[in-house]
Amino acid sequence: MPRPMTLTEKIMAQASGLAEVIPGQMITAKIGLAYTMDTLGKIVFNHMKAMGATKVYDKRKALVVIDHFAPAPDVNYANLHNDVRRLAKQFEVQVYDIGRQGIMHHVVAEEGYLVPGIIAVATDSHALTGGALGAVVLGVGATDAAVAMAIGELWLRVPATVRVEIQGTLPKGTMSRDVMLFLMGQKGWDGTRAEWTYQAVELVGDTVKNMSMDSRFALCNLCSDTGAKNAIIPPDEVTQNYLKGRTERTYQFFQSDPEAEYGDVLSLDVSKLEPQVACPHSP
Repeated sequence: MPRPMTLTEKIMAQASGLAEVIPGQMITAKIGLAYTMDTLGKIVFNHMKAMGATKVYDKRKALVVIDHFAPAPDVNYANLHNDVRRLAKQFEVQVYDIGRQGIMHHVVAEEGYLVPGIIAVATDSHALTGGALGAVVLGVGATDAAVAMAIGELWLRVPATVRVEIQGTLPKGTMSRDVMLFLMGQKGWDGTRAEWTYQAVELVGDTVKNMSMDSRFALCNLCSDTGAKNAIIPPDEVTQNYLKGRTERTYQFFQSDPEAEYGDVLSLDVSKLEPQVACPHSP
């Protein structure tokens, strides 16, 4: 009988073909999606070349989004974009190019590449955005992204999970971003004490359940600045409605076991929360 597990642990266990995992354990996990962007795409493809790879492991599960410098602000970035396009064609990777692009973390969700129950990796710290769909989405470096694109697997360390229970109705003018900014003020952010470094942050409670997908994406996005390994929201009817007509991929909803062990449990009543301000040079 497997041990009770958190949502993140369950997804990581399935991806690694194991009945159970524990925090701190190293696993070899199947990667359900790997994506990069214009600024690091060329480096990712060059790493793949150095590995001897000639194409990605599954062209349905890899893509490039030109989004950080779009359109190109100068000739250097224009040439970089051309290099990325050329290499993407060589490795049979789809490109979301100028005029068909958006922010990479939203493109993968809106276009149906990212679905619940998978592990996804991207070459940007704000990849955590996608955890709003009930997936484990991790920001990684170009080398790890190259390995994931080439062979569809990656070594990962299972993080401990922090459970954040959010209750109450947000006052007018206060949004999900204010919730995470407040939590950052309590727990620190990357570069300070950052108590959530390499933790999985599981966001639950009636406040989260009543959020739109856009608000959930914003909540998880900003969690990246805490130093967390991933942010995740249990999938529900809101998730299901978002996915309708959006994806042809199969997916699975996971939920944490009631007896799952957490590294920390935090409760927050947002009914009197005021809009938060992040002063320079905070996130």
